[in-house]
Amino acid sequence: INYANEKIQSFYNRRMFDELQMRCSDEGVSIEIPRFDDNSSCIELIESKRGILRLLEDECSLGELQTSDDKFLESLNSVYMLGRQKLNPNYDKPKPKQARNAFVISHYAGQVLYTVADIIQKNRSPIKNEMMTTLRNSAIAKLLPTHNDQAPLVSQIFKQDLSRLLDTVHATDTLWVRCIKPNSRKMPKLFEGSLVRSQLHCNGVIPTIRLLQTAPKIQKFEFFLRKYGCLSKTQNRSEPLSSQCAQLQRELQISRNDFQIGAVAHVFTTTDILRHLDSSVAALKAAATSTLQKVFRGMVSRNYLFELLIKREARNAKIKREQARKQREQQLLIIDEKRRGSELVASAKRTQIFEMVNRTVLLTNQIEEDRQKYARKAHKHFDLFTVHVHKVEALRVGKEQEYERQLKLKQYEEECILKKHDADHQQIMDTLKKRAQTQERQFLMREEKKRKMEAEKAAIKEEKERLAKVEAYKKELKRKESQAKAIVQRKERNTRKLQEVELKLHQQKKRIATENRIR
Repeated sequence: INYANEKIQSFYNRRMFDELQMRCSDEGVSIEIPRFDDNSSCIELIESKRGILRLLEDECSLGELQTSDDKFLESLNSVYMLGRQKLNPNYDKPKPKQARNAFVISHYAGQVLYTVADIIQKNRSPIKNEMMTTLRNSAIAKLLPTHNDQAPLVSQIFKQDLSRLLDTVHATDTLWVRCIKPNSRKMPKLFEGSLVRSQLHCNGVIPTIRLLQTAPKIQKFEFFLRKYGCLSKTQNRSEPLSSQCAQLQRELQISRNDFQIGAVAHVFTTTDILRHLDSSVAALKAAATSTLQKVFRGMVSRNYLFELLIKREARNAKIKREQARKQREQQLLIIDEKRRGSELVASAKRTQIFEMVNRTVLLTNQIEEDRQKYARKAHKHFDLFTVHVHKVEALRVGKEQEYERQLKLKQYEEECILKKHDADHQQIMDTLKKRAQTQERQFLMREEKKRKMEAEKAAIKEEKERLAKVEAYKKELKRKESQAKAIVQRKERNTRKLQEVELKLHQQKKRIATENRIR
C-alpha cells in the first residue's frame, strides 16, 4: 500500500509541476519553478533491479530449505547498509528498542517499520503449483494466464495492477480526492486538529499548498482583462489582448519579475501582485458603488422632496377652501341661531306675561271669595249677637251688668275676628307677592340656565370642531408615516439589491480566486 502511495504521489508531483513547466515553455516565459520533495529515491529503493521487491522475489524463487526471513533481512542490510552507514537515504535499521527482525523505510509521509516475519510465505501465491497445473488441464484453462506454469507472486501481481492503473491515470484528466479521518474515536461531530493536520501533511496537501503559493499564477488574456482592465485609464479595446496587458503593466508600474506576458494567450503573475490587483479592483468598485449610491439616493431624495412640496401645496389649498366653507357655514348658523333665539325669547316672554296675568286674576278672585266668606261669617255672628241681645234685653232685669260684660266680650270677639280677617287677607296678599317674586326669579334663573346651555352647546361645538381638526391632523400624520414607511421600504429594497450585487461580486471574486487556486 505504501509503495502504491509513493507511485501516486510521484505522479501527482510530476503532473502538477511538469504541466506548469510545459505551459511556461509553450508561452516562452522564463519563471523559476518552485522546488518540490522528490520521492524517486524511495521508489527506486522499492522497485529497482536491486530493490526490496526484487530481492524478495529472488528469495521466494528459492526453495523453502534454501531461504528464510532472516536471510532476506541479511541480504537487505548487505545491499543498503555498510555497518551503521546508510547506502540509501531511505533505508535504515530499526532502533535498539524496536523489533530486531525488521527494517525501516523513510516514505514521503514518514518512516515506517516493516517486520520480515513470514514475509516470504505471504508473498507467495496461495495457489500451489500442482493446483495451477490441474486448473490448466481443466475446462477453465482459457481464463488463466498462459505465460508460464509457475504461480505468480503477490508482489508481481501487485506491480502489474499498479502499472495498469498508472497507465490509465496518465491517459485521463485527473481529479484529486483526499479522504480525511476526522477523529480516532469513530464518533460523529468530533474533530481532532492534530490528527487531521498529520493526515494532510502525509497526503502531501500542506506541502502542495505551500508550493502553489510560491508558484506563478496563470490567467488567460480575456479573463485577466475582464477582471483587471478597469484599472487601466488608457485602455484601447481595438488593440491586441497582449498589447492591452502590456499597457496595463506599464500603467501600474509592475516589474517584469512579478508580471510576464506569454507569447500565446496567458499572463503569469505572482501571488502578491494578484492580491494587490484584487485589492485595487475592490477599492475601485467600492468607490464606484459609493458614487452610484450617492447619486441614486440624491435622486430619490429630490423626487421625494418634490412630491412632498406638491402634496403640501395641494393640502394647503384644500385646507384653505375647507376653512372658508366652514367659516361661511358658521356665520350662517350664527345668524340663524340669533334669529331663532330672539323669536323664542319674545314668545317665551309673552307666554310668561300671560301666565302672570292669569295667576293675578285667579288670586284676586280667590281674595274676593275669601272676603265675601268672612263677611258672611260676620253677618252670621252679628245675627247671633242680635238674637242674644234680644235675649239679654228680655233678661235685663237683674242681669244688666252680666249682659254688658257679655256684650263687650262679643264686641271684642267680633273685633278680633275682623282683625284676624284683615291679617289673613294681608298674609294672602304677601304670599301672592312672594309667589310672583319667586316665579320671576325662577324665570330669570331659567333664562340664565338657557344662556349657559347655549354657551355650553357653543363650547361643545367648538370642541367638536377642534377634535375634527385634530383627527384630520392625525390622519395627515398617519398618511405621512405611511409615506415615510414606503420610502424606508424602498430604501431597504434598494439596499438589499445593492447587497445582492455586492454578494454576487464577492461570490464572483471567490469563484475566480478558486479557479486561480485550481489552475
